[in-house]
Amino acid sequence: MQLRLTASLFTLFLFLLPVCSQAQHAAYAKVSVELQDCLMRSPDSTFRVQLLLRDRIDPQQLEAGYRAQQLSVEERSRRMLQSLQEKAASTQGAVLQKLQGIPGIVPGSFSSYWVTNLIYCDANAAAIARLSEMEEIDYIERDWGMDFPDAVESAPAGLLNESREPGLDVIGAPFMWEKGYTGYGQKVLVVDTGHDTEHPAVAHNFAYNYYPMEQSWANPGQPYYCGSHGTHVGGTIVGLDRVRRDTIGVAFGALWQGSGAQFADCDASNASSEDFTAIFQWAMDPDGNPATIEDRPDVINNSWSRNYPIQEDCGAPIHRL
Repeated sequence: MQLRLTASLFTLFLFLLPVCSQAQHAAYAKVSVELQDCLMRSPDSTFRVQLLLRDRIDPQQLEAGYRAQQLSVEERSRRMLQSLQEKAASTQGAVLQKLQGIPGIVPGSFSSYWVTNLIYCDANAAAIARLSEMEEIDYIERDWGMDFPDAVESAPAGLLNESREPGLDVIGAPFMWEKGYTGYGQKVLVVDTGHDTEHPAVAHNFAYNYYPMEQSWANPGQPYYCGSHGTHVGGTIVGLDRVRRDTIGVAFGALWQGSGAQFADCDASNASSEDFTAIFQWAMDPDGNPATIEDRPDVINNSWSRNYPIQEDCGAPIHRL
């Protein structure tokens, strides 16, 4: 009864704040508009939430300093990863200890990330009200789901020899190829619906041909694909049928690393923001060695969206990892 009353009061608190200008409270700005709406519609529910800590690294500021010092790419990478990991290690322990003592947070539901100083947990409305009062927490958002595009249904293209897609000519790709820019030596991580690793256009330049699987596929386990969109996009970026020399990718000399729509496999529940926080953290250091950079993607292509886009998305601090 007391918990339900507290949840209802928090819902009323959130409802009245925009109306009464004198009641503006510092904690109100910490809770995303979408999460506020969820709390009003389902005050008795438990939500998985993202807690962005206030004390965190500004990667852009660090990078500007590294460039001013004319540090090598390897040294900049090592220092950046070290700073991010040290910040998380030095701040998250005390916060987690506080969280464990808050009623309404599900025990054992915590997961922490250093790619930005971020903690996930399951909490009810009363607990979220307590969390919004913590000075250590800068922003609270729900662990929202993701949507992925479906490939357009069409008949397979015919096999061609010594050919290329007309769009490549439109963007001037052949001119760059003649200058030697084919993507060779680069890697791209394609975050999509998964990939058909045996497709003739992309099989030869899957990073797994040269690196261990754990450095080539961002999700746990083996590659899979839940739809053809990921393979299509991968082909657009790096595809090349070497037998027929049918060129469909703008950077056919590059390697690709992959990830799937669901974090575990196609039978798992739809992916969420936490899954992709994990993927982006993986991309920062696939081999677990901050001193190396050859394992990391040079480019990340994202073909997904939040499953209910809202106006505040672009400015939300969690989205600016």
